[in-house]
Amino acid sequence: MQATKTKSERAQNIKGVFEVNRPDWIAEKNVLLADDLFITGATANEVAKKLKMSMAGKNYIYTLGRVIVVKGLGS
Repeated sequence: MQATKTKSERAQNIKGVFEVNRPDWIAEKNVLLADDLFITGATANEVAKKLKMSMAGKNYIYTLGRVIVVKGLGS
């Protein structure tokens, strides 16, 4: 579960998870990535790297929510 990990743990945990099976389908095309929650950007960053390697056009991310951590509040 990514929710309990630190930013560096998230990045390490997601590394190498995604693969573009048909790069010819996305070459020079714009891609929209839909994700439920943007916390550290580890998922979006890893997917963007793979899309760039596959010669995709512009990459966009759409999320339903974003987590903002405010230090010193809560427990």
